[in-house]
Amino acid sequence: MKKTTYDLGNNESVSVGVFPNGDGTFTAMTRTKSKPFKTEKGANNWLKRQLSGKPAVNKFRLQYRVCGVWVNGNTFPTKQAADAWGARECRTMTRYDGYQVVPLR
Repeated sequence: MKKTTYDLGNNESVSVGVFPNGDGTFTAMTRTKSKPFKTEKGANNWLKRQLSGKPAVNKFRLQYRVCGVWVNGNTFPTKQAADAWGARECRTMTRYDGYQVVPLR
């Protein structure tokens, strides 16, 4: 990702981009956030997500297939938790034709 410097006009400036540290790690910086990373690729990916403006997915919904129609079910904090619960419950309930896990945005 290209490094960009913004002049704030009051003898201050803000830099946005991925910057190498002396110990082989990298720091990704936006105007308001910064985060250290072990790899440059990880730093670039995080920076792209932060600058894209899209909200991060932080919840997942389990949907059941009942009589050919998808029905909304429970909400979970991780995809793994939703998948584990769906696999366990759909195995024991005969009226469900299947399930899927979808992200909530």
